[in-house]
Amino acid sequence: MSIVLLAALVFLSFLGRRDITTSHEARVAQTARQMAASGWPWSAQPISVPIVGLRDTQSGRRLAPLPAEGSMLVNPWLVPVINGHIRLQKPPLPYWCVATMFRLIGIDEEWVRFPATILGVFGALLIYDLARKVFGARAAAPAALVWITTQFLVEQFRIATADPYLAFFTLLSVWAFATHRLVIVYAAIALGMLSKGPVIFVTAIPAIVAYRLLVRPRAWSLKRPRRHAAHLLGMALFFLVAMPWYAYIYLKIPHALELWRYESIGELSDNVEKARPWWLYALSALRIPLPWTPMWIAGVLLALAHGKRGLRSPRGRKRLVPILWLASNLLFFSLANVKKDAYLLPVISAMALTSADAISVILALARRRKRFVEIPAVLATAQAAIGVGVASVVLVLLWRTRGAPDGSTGVVAGAAALLVSLYALRPIFRASPAQWIAVQSAAYAMSLIAMMGIQRAIAENERSPKEFGAHLSALLCDTQLPVDLDSLPEEVSFYLPLNLGGGDVDANRVVVVIDDNRRNLETGRNKPDAAFFASRVDNANILDIRRIPLKDDGGGRWKAYELVIDRSRALAPSPSGRGLG
Repeated sequence: MSIVLLAALVFLSFLGRRDITTSHEARVAQTARQMAASGWPWSAQPISVPIVGLRDTQSGRRLAPLPAEGSMLVNPWLVPVINGHIRLQKPPLPYWCVATMFRLIGIDEEWVRFPATILGVFGALLIYDLARKVFGARAAAPAALVWITTQFLVEQFRIATADPYLAFFTLLSVWAFATHRLVIVYAAIALGMLSKGPVIFVTAIPAIVAYRLLVRPRAWSLKRPRRHAAHLLGMALFFLVAMPWYAYIYLKIPHALELWRYESIGELSDNVEKARPWWLYALSALRIPLPWTPMWIAGVLLALAHGKRGLRSPRGRKRLVPILWLASNLLFFSLANVKKDAYLLPVISAMALTSADAISVILALARRRKRFVEIPAVLATAQAAIGVGVASVVLVLLWRTRGAPDGSTGVVAGAAALLVSLYALRPIFRASPAQWIAVQSAAYAMSLIAMMGIQRAIAENERSPKEFGAHLSALLCDTQLPVDLDSLPEEVSFYLPLNLGGGDVDANRVVVVIDDNRRNLETGRNKPDAAFFASRVDNANILDIRRIPLKDDGGGRWKAYELVIDRSRALAPSPSGRGLG
């Protein structure tokens, strides 16, 4: 029960204080909002969307409407829609979960993130039981505490993207296999397919195979007819859960395979625009287990230290399961062109298991010797030092924002986290291993709550499009100007009415919104001239550009422009079209 309460506190605290400020969250939120606005799935109001395909445009080859093929009516619960266009980059389960929350409770940032955070809470229970099954009871609580207090994991489960769903169902499938629940294995993989596609086979199957070969679960000693029946039932469940949506999209949407390949598989193969070096994840493997990186490294060394001799013992073989799980995923994603740390979220479970193994050994040694000495003392002190450092940084950041809303609350929370982090040194010197892991985890948890729930919310809300969207909405209502939905940032669209008209038909004046974030300002990507806007508004000759001043623009991040365009023919950008902002 204490594990559940701590997980709920870390994952759910101040969940709705931060506005939607990133495109990854906004795509899920806006797509789910469109679903919810249409009604329940069985009585949803159809939406007219253009038929799209790959086209050569002024901005290069990309997905765009095919004028010769017209439009079609779709149920947005079956065919996800965002800003007037179908969205097939991701399967629909994350959208369904958020849209259901919108229908039942209301549209709010908290309910956008709530389904993913609940998965994080339940994930703590799964990793607890999986560690107990693999390494024994003494590793169970450390594994859950590592899960709850790993900064990257908590951060990802507190945002609305598909990656937390994939990570949870990966963990669920491995736990189900280790606890002899074969039908649940197939169900978890099916739900993973509906969350982020076939990549669930990459994130889950290597762990299952490693467990099967190295641990030899008792389920495989069952009589063959029972085992075959479980597999047949599981496969039937997989096809009933995972495949109907894919079959529907294939039959309903023209060019479905082309869209899937461009929007999903292309990131792993021929998308060279966003390609990153192959060694990038070697650095990420040290960063994403923080603050437990020292324990994870110790666990890896513990698994590899005994070589062939370790393979002869059951525990030695078990230690290799999370190592092989992590290594297989690192290898696969390192070979892909597009690399994001979020892709490694499913294997944080493996890192938590390895870290928990090391922690359990350190605690056992400290109890046996009745004090922390040698390597256990070094690792425990390193963890305490990391806790003090993190809490100090969080307190400094919160002190700088003490005048903002919730700023004083944040300073108190940061100061409390720092005091508890300092107190974590006491059990090390007083040889209280159980008290040390409890206090150390509490310190990390308090720092995460202060950082994720308060400091991050204050910082991100300064760049929020929420107030900008309100001003833009009023402007569009007053002037009756259309907004260009094709280039509208998803973060802004979430704070605009859903019934806005698009600016890509016959209008000769259109409003375009751009995100002048820091990266774009540094690289000059968003230089507001005719050439830039021509890449945003296809099949139009830009005649004039006028900056529209709006208040509360997220510290200058959001900018609106009115374009005067000629759609009678697509010409090269006019030299006279200059940005006035």
